[in-house]
Amino acid sequence: MLVAPLVYAEAPKSAAQVLFQEGRDALARGDYPTACDKFQQSDELDPAPGTRLNLGECELQRGRVATAYFLFLAVERQLSESDVRIPVARSKRESAETRLPKLVIQLPNNAPADTRIIIRGRLYLTPELAEPIILDPGLTEVTVGAPGIDPRTMAVQVEEGKLTTLSVPPETFGASPPMRQTQPAKEQRVPSSNRTSPSWHLERTARASSKKTGVAFLGFGITGTVLGGVAGILTLEAKHTNRAHCNSVSQTCDSEGRDAASRGLLFGTLTTAGFAASAVGISIGTYLLVRKEPKKTSARVQLRSLGSGAGVFVTQAF
Repeated sequence: MLVAPLVYAEAPKSAAQVLFQEGRDALARGDYPTACDKFQQSDELDPAPGTRLNLGECELQRGRVATAYFLFLAVERQLSESDVRIPVARSKRESAETRLPKLVIQLPNNAPADTRIIIRGRLYLTPELAEPIILDPGLTEVTVGAPGIDPRTMAVQVEEGKLTTLSVPPETFGASPPMRQTQPAKEQRVPSSNRTSPSWHLERTARASSKKTGVAFLGFGITGTVLGGVAGILTLEAKHTNRAHCNSVSQTCDSEGRDAASRGLLFGTLTTAGFAASAVGISIGTYLLVRKEPKKTSARVQLRSLGSGAGVFVTQAF
């Protein structure tokens, strides 16, 4: 009796495996854009250290040394020390580290503390500028903005293995003059004997108007506080969204990440404007509401007859 040989069906390869193999083939023939794209898609479907190791090699071959460096670093952190791929990842990471382009941004003395920087779609706050920014080589646009100041975009060439410094000129932030506050004119208290005169009624109306103005300023200040608080929260949310939609490995941001960076600049401006309005409104409003009328004294000299003589009398009213 003849027995048919057993036929084992080969398990179909996953989409990630197919993409990985296509990436290997493209890498072998030197088609780096295609290879990197295939590895990237494979890693998105099924993240794996081997895929990232190949993607890092591909990025390194086409000159994106910063992207390759972060990929090798991610593989090092993901694998255990006993893994045979650890020495390979470490060696490649150390080699890429010596070729990293770095950018230092120097802000002038008149730069506000809440200055914001956008580089390749990613939002950076002022404290993050204390360390050099690692970027892939090439011409890079840097947008500098601050609340109440129009953003300014500058171009800088970052080169492989070099530290580049970009000094932001002071005129980027302008020179705004200090705000002048006009003190309300002091009121004159009218003696009670003159309260029937038309001028007293006009002054009384002016005092009532001053109180209403105080209430209006106080409401304006409270509104500014609410606006500043809400805008501050939205600024932090925009920063969080920007980080979530910017790939720290590939140093790129999607459209939502770039939109979040723009919103961060806008909401930062509203935050500062809101709290500034709050300070002015509450200060002036409180002053107008709680100020007291200044007391005035009046003196009158009279000459009176006293029978055998005359006397001088001085009367004083408060």
